[in-house]
Amino acid sequence: MTPRQAGAGRRSTAVKATACAFGVASMAVAGAALIGAAPTLTASPQLLATLHYLRGTNIGWIPTQQQYEDFIGVALDGTGTPAPDAPYEEVPYNAGFRPFSHGGFKDLTFDQSVAQGVQNLEAQQPAAGDLIFGFSQGAVVASQYKKTHTGNTYVLVENPSRPNGGVMERFQGLTIPFLGVTFSGATPNNGVDGAPGDPTIDIARQYDGWADFPTYLWNPLAVANAVAGMVLVHGNTQTELTAADLAAAQAAGSDYYQHDAASNTTYYLIKTYPVPLLIPLEHILPAPVIAALDKPLRDIIETAYDRSDYSKPTRATFFPRVKPAPQTETVDAATSAPVAADPVAGTHSLVAQKTTTQKTTTQKSEVQETAVQKTAAKPAEEAPSDGAAQEQSASDDAPSARLRPTTRERRHDVSTPQDEQTNRSSKSAASQVKSDDDGSGGAGGGGDEPSSRARGERSSGATDSGTAARKTGSAA
Repeated sequence: MTPRQAGAGRRSTAVKATACAFGVASMAVAGAALIGAAPTLTASPQLLATLHYLRGTNIGWIPTQQQYEDFIGVALDGTGTPAPDAPYEEVPYNAGFRPFSHGGFKDLTFDQSVAQGVQNLEAQQPAAGDLIFGFSQGAVVASQYKKTHTGNTYVLVENPSRPNGGVMERFQGLTIPFLGVTFSGATPNNGVDGAPGDPTIDIARQYDGWADFPTYLWNPLAVANAVAGMVLVHGNTQTELTAADLAAAQAAGSDYYQHDAASNTTYYLIKTYPVPLLIPLEHILPAPVIAALDKPLRDIIETAYDRSDYSKPTRATFFPRVKPAPQTETVDAATSAPVAADPVAGTHSLVAQKTTTQKTTTQKSEVQETAVQKTAAKPAEEAPSDGAAQEQSASDDAPSARLRPTTRERRHDVSTPQDEQTNRSSKSAASQVKSDDDGSGGAGGGGDEPSSRARGERSSGATDSGTAARKTGSAA
């Protein structure tokens, strides 16, 4: 093969990889628009254990057998996972992605290839304690196998089924029929009855769109950067990953290293520099310029990610979801406070008014009782004749009857303006009677109301009639 032919072959491979990445990412985003610090994982050395490994999709550059085994060794050493002494066993399968993989339309579709890989892995009958290693599509095969099998240790690199980041979960439930791709969801926790699942290590490089796709699709810069990472970062992990990268991730904080005890899974995120969008410019622009561009671009891109929990299956959305729960109690308290304030204040005012009215009514009742007692205590000889007494009695009883509180007044204990008028009339009548008996006429019987004066005049008339009757009787 001439150098020109080799160059043409590399360009053809790059074009295929780019077309695959762009096609899958763009259709996944379109489908979404329609449907909406822990200890390092270690294991006891087992001399008889076997490592079963699955390669990634046959697209782009393919490492040699030795390169791939070195890659496996780096992943195991960097995560503190002992390597079995037995030779590694490759799980053969098509590893196709028709029509983008090397076999073109002769290869299997992605779904068919994954199903074949699961069958061939089961055929090897991994024993308890065996290690299962998967890269890229091989990690999807291992994730599907893990759903129905227990007792193994998993090391997954650039896993499209990574719960928070992998495209298989970001667009879970979406299918691309003409490509034969089903987004099958996250790597499962295969623990039984609440027990932790099989020990699992999940390694991803930052901005590799297959394993670290944005959470929020509103940011086109982040989406474009992830697609660039599918082409420029993903495949190169097989030769660029180092044990030092894994150690640095473990020391860099929770964005780069997390351990989930419930699923017994440790997550690594290897920092990518510069961001994939700038990688093509590294050989054109000076390093200081690349560094100056990387910082603001990275800040904008990171706004499209939620890195709080890599173990939580997280689908892609266009915008962050608003959490209204913290506002519920505050809003209720704020809205209820002013509504309750007026009735409470009004109640206090009403109680105060009732108390004052009750005191006034009590004082008036005492005055009425005193007037009645004075009237009853008069000597019998000074009393008017029977007829006059009856009229006087009727006149005296009328206000007394009116002074009796009604059921409603007794219920509320509140004096009305009629009660006050009646009280004044009663006092006026009592004073008028006393004045007549003392010979003072009607001078002392004036009240504040016209009705009180009328009652005083009736009382005076009744007294005069009684006196005239006595004189007539004496003349006879």
